[in-house]
Amino acid sequence: MARKMSIAMTKKKKKEFLENIKKNHGLIQATIDQVGISRFYYDKWLKEDPIFNEACENLPRITKDYVESKLFQLIEEGDKTSIIFFLKCKGGYVETQHIKQETTYVKPLRINIIQPQLESNEPLKIEEKEQKKLGHKL
Repeated sequence: MARKMSIAMTKKKKKEFLENIKKNHGLIQATIDQVGISRFYYDKWLKEDPIFNEACENLPRITKDYVESKLFQLIEEGDKTSIIFFLKCKGGYVETQHIKQETTYVKPLRINIIQPQLESNEPLKIEEKEQKKLGHKL
């Protein structure tokens, strides 16, 4: 268990934690290590200090805003991947694939998926008895 911290030290460490966690983009463990406290104190402050807790609850929004600002920077620079990413996530663009299959085959179609033999570079050969099970020759 962690040593007891004085009230003045607790106040100082909380302030230091909240300043550093913004710089660390919400990474809790990195900030704990930087400030020199244990996870015990962080968890305790969350439970016992509503102001500290509220400040920490806002961190995901701060981090998200920061990351989105970086994305928009890339978009402004013309980065095609970022533009496509944004359009897929926020613009409603969806990649679709349309497959039209026509057949005159009247019996139910049975498809067997056979795993390739990865040990060799030779083409996959299906033995005759396996072909008979499939109902045709390949």
